[in-house]
Amino acid sequence: MLELPEKKLKHCLSLAAVCNSALGQTRLGELSMWKGLASANACRNGVFASTLAGEGVTGPDLCFEGNNGLIAQVAGPLELSGLGSKPLRAGIVYLKSWPVFYSAQAPVQAALGLRKTVAPKEIKSITVESYKRLLGRGAADPEKWAPKSRETADHSVPFCVAAALLDGDITPATFDSQRFLDSEVIELMSRVELREDPEFTKDYPEKWNCRITAETFSGERHQVHVTYPKGHPQNPFSDKEVEEKFVRLAEPLIGTKRCQSFLAWAWRLEEASDIGKIFQILAH
Repeated sequence: MLELPEKKLKHCLSLAAVCNSALGQTRLGELSMWKGLASANACRNGVFASTLAGEGVTGPDLCFEGNNGLIAQVAGPLELSGLGSKPLRAGIVYLKSWPVFYSAQAPVQAALGLRKTVAPKEIKSITVESYKRLLGRGAADPEKWAPKSRETADHSVPFCVAAALLDGDITPATFDSQRFLDSEVIELMSRVELREDPEFTKDYPEKWNCRITAETFSGERHQVHVTYPKGHPQNPFSDKEVEEKFVRLAEPLIGTKRCQSFLAWAWRLEEASDIGKIFQILAH
């Protein structure tokens, strides 16, 4: 986008890699407000590194493979030839139906489907089967079974499943402290068990399988299986659904008129001569 020559692009990569290490601990344990800022900060750092390189600032030599470079200090073995060999991630869009971490989209969708056939009060046990990464991010830490912050709650598979079953939806209000600390939710979470399905792990990330089984006190079994949650590239939103989600979330903050102005502009983004217009529409 900045049309940097190869030499400056090399320095851009070096300035980004040497100076910035975003650690996965951001999303483990008791989550903090930083969870919501980490990706934006990484983007900001990337833009800053690009701008510096574009203005002629040079970066350290051998930023990846040097004795104290990224591979030795942070990443471990890394196949550098893979850089640039795959399509840019910007062209692969994963949209969320609910305000929870992406891997929890399928469990929430399955739980909402399960709610159509069984009432929470009838459930004796709930078994969530999925791939290893989902279990590691959404349930491995003890904090995910007793969230004390909204950031931890929206990354807790047991809480998200319990809330979806009880409330019939997941909204920003779901993560108010009075909800994730409510005894009703905590009691239902105690009936949840998470298991890895080796076949689901093998298929991930090509498939995002999640299967939820509820057994009732009367011995009945109810099961829902989701492969691609709504919003996944294999199960995408329509343009209308994208608009509806934007309006639902933005209208209480900026009003109907500004929402419509933004949509009219955003659908013609590739024709924009000045990207700054977006801030004029959205800023208070």
